[in-house]
Amino acid sequence: MAYNKKTWKSKELITKDALNNIENGINDLYNELPNYALKTDIPDMPEIPEMPSMEGLATEEFVNKMFMANEKFKVSHAPEGTIVDYREKEVRVMCPADTEWTLQNSGENADPNKYYIGFKAYAPENAMSFKEDLARTIADETMCFFENNEFAGIEEDGRKYSIIWLPAAVLNESEWNYYGKKSNTNKFIGWFYSVEWFDKNGDLIGSDCIRINLSNEDCHGAIESHLINELKAEIAELRAIIEELKKNN
Repeated sequence: MAYNKKTWKSKELITKDALNNIENGINDLYNELPNYALKTDIPDMPEIPEMPSMEGLATEEFVNKMFMANEKFKVSHAPEGTIVDYREKEVRVMCPADTEWTLQNSGENADPNKYYIGFKAYAPENAMSFKEDLARTIADETMCFFENNEFAGIEEDGRKYSIIWLPAAVLNESEWNYYGKKSNTNKFIGWFYSVEWFDKNGDLIGSDCIRINLSNEDCHGAIESHLINELKAEIAELRAIIEELKKNN
């Protein structure tokens, strides 16, 4: 039976019939997954975080929990018209093909012939310091703070953040080259970014690791080939959760 989209109302409880409908949609998604060969040299992403339990949650609360990850990161200073997709384990950035790149007022350690975009990571409310690295694990043990730091700060609403600057394009002689043009469905040009958050006592209170990819019109909507198997595993896990919920209803 094909999946029929349901429009949920605030506070509406998740029923057995609704779960069966979701399961049908999952089955359709699984059957439509492309059988890509693993042709990328990008390392595997870290383990998938535990999925939030749906048991006893009203619809609005469940949806909010599922999409909290999208509020942890933000791309800034991207060219006009840039499309940004915030996914569970990836932020994908597509700068327009007709972008008119310009030289920026780069910082002391930046290459003046490169165009940089900003990438903010938001800290937990009680975070006082952090460590970060452009890798899947943090090798740099430098402890950073939010105040008086050109690579961190506190927004007007009180949210603390770290910001890194990533090169999106380079000026070679008189021609700009966008790095994302080299991305394709088997391999994306990008970076892993890891951050650890610490409280006032220096205790670890949270961490994040995400892949930041530059894309183009030919591959922006594609699923990275090495993520296909992970997506299948997530579908299997979601099915198991639904079966447990059905038993309790």
